[in-house]
Amino acid sequence: MLFKILEIIGLFAFAIAGVLVGIEYKLDIFGIYVVSICCSMGGGIVRDLVLGITPPVPFTDPVPIVVTMISATLSLVLFKAFDTKLRLHDIKVMKTYIMVFDAFGLGVFTAVGCSAAVTTGYAGNLWLVIFVGTITAVGGGIMRDLLAGRRPVVMRKEIYAVAAIIGTLLFYVLNRFVSLNMASVITPFVVTAIRLLAMWRHLNMPYSIKNEDLMEDD
Repeated sequence: MLFKILEIIGLFAFAIAGVLVGIEYKLDIFGIYVVSICCSMGGGIVRDLVLGITPPVPFTDPVPIVVTMISATLSLVLFKAFDTKLRLHDIKVMKTYIMVFDAFGLGVFTAVGCSAAVTTGYAGNLWLVIFVGTITAVGGGIMRDLLAGRRPVVMRKEIYAVAAIIGTLLFYVLNRFVSLNMASVITPFVVTAIRLLAMWRHLNMPYSIKNEDLMEDD
């Protein structure tokens, strides 16, 4: 029951993040729904395929699509109601909300992915737990960003996927000392906290090439 609640929370958070990105990048209503659905369920579909769960759960369980559609619709109605009042300041606030919802979804889906790996019999496979937990957390966001026409957050200098990876490692360790439920509750808070702290303190993973000749086109 706990895993279902966590997944619903994650679907809700990522669905709203998808809607906000769609609005920011001026997609039409269809595009916004597509981005929202991919954002909330994309990572879970890849997770299930990796774990050999076919068809993936989102295609056999109506809960994910229902939660996503309701969340997206309510968000669209809310933002449409305030559409005429939006100003530059509101757009900046909107971007902040995108990052906050995205951070929370990142944490929740990290735990959901790890718990799925454990419950399907791979609790001792560290590499699989890391991969499945991470792809569940960032896969939907990558799809969302690519469909919206922006460079995926996970490919930037920002601490994003790294936060999810840290969460998977934490989950793997916790699962050996505490219950699965406890590990699934602690992990989302830690991942979300890391992501929000990185945003607040502008922490990143810089990499630069000083030789400009390497950056020139052929």
